[in-house]
Amino acid sequence: MEPGAWQLLLHRDRCRCWRSPTRPELVLGSVSLFHIDADQECAAIGFGVYAGPPSPSVGGRGVQAATTFAFGELALRRVVLFHAVDNPGSCGVAGRTGYVLEGVHRRAHRYGDGRWHDEHSHARLRAP
Repeated sequence: MEPGAWQLLLHRDRCRCWRSPTRPELVLGSVSLFHIDADQECAAIGFGVYAGPPSPSVGGRGVQAATTFAFGELALRRVVLFHAVDNPGSCGVAGRTGYVLEGVHRRAHRYGDGRWHDEHSHARLRAP
């Protein structure tokens, strides 16, 4: 990530989390790399866009920056992005940032409503 752009919130062996570059009292989004596996050279990525002034590209900018960090600084070869099937906005972010749809995971994740939801999986590979 570019210094001064996205603020690093958490740095552990298998997880990195950042928040959007805004005034301290206003966070527009966050992005995380997690399940970082140096041996297999892969990780998962997640992002969130929060209520506030409209900024349709904040999710994409975060995903792109974290993916660049994953392939560069962490030398990973594969990053996977999961999102709820019924979330077309997240599907659009995945596509616009080069993540290819790989499939549907049925009843893969329980969200805040307590129900199990199907999820899309998208992945991006480091250029050879």
